[in-house]
Amino acid sequence: YHSNELFVYFLPEIDQYDSEYVKKKQETLLIMDFANIENSEELKKLFHLAKNNPEQHIINRNKGYDPTPLHESIREDDIDTFQSLLSKNNFDVNHHFEFSFYERHICVDTNPSLIQIAAVYGSIKIFKYLWMQTNIILDDNLLGYAIFGRNYEIIHTCESKCNCGESLIYSILVYDQELIDYNYENHLDQAQITP
Repeated sequence: YHSNELFVYFLPEIDQYDSEYVKKKQETLLIMDFANIENSEELKKLFHLAKNNPEQHIINRNKGYDPTPLHESIREDDIDTFQSLLSKNNFDVNHHFEFSFYERHICVDTNPSLIQIAAVYGSIKIFKYLWMQTNIILDDNLLGYAIFGRNYEIIHTCESKCNCGESLIYSILVYDQELIDYNYENHLDQAQITP
């Protein structure tokens, strides 16, 4: 009832069953101009897509992924398309994605970097490509993204340069006993656990 995000996210269905409520809620949102709403610009874009193209909105929502081609190339670990999109669009290897209400794999950051997305989706080819770039900036929580992605090759690569202090906590959060045991045995001395 009070969530603007849920209202916009399910706008097509709400409109189908209660168009009177949708009209009133829309007026309120437009009067407020989405002010004082977290991620207001992104929510405004989502609102316009849900209102003007509900079919595409439902497709994007059901996929549960950022719908951009660059994001898709990372999820599919398609290194050729990825490199082509980087060069055609003049993206830097440290490019960050804009926040997307469609993306289900956001750990902490609302604007994840390319290498974070490669880590969380276990996209080893793209991850290695980014890792080898001389100007790559490694995010403080990159190992967490790698643990969430559960790709051991990416995890071991991250361990060589990343802080492992929270690796046990990340392993517990993903409920992976093998990762918990591994991090307990290898990184307990670095664990940043407070009672």
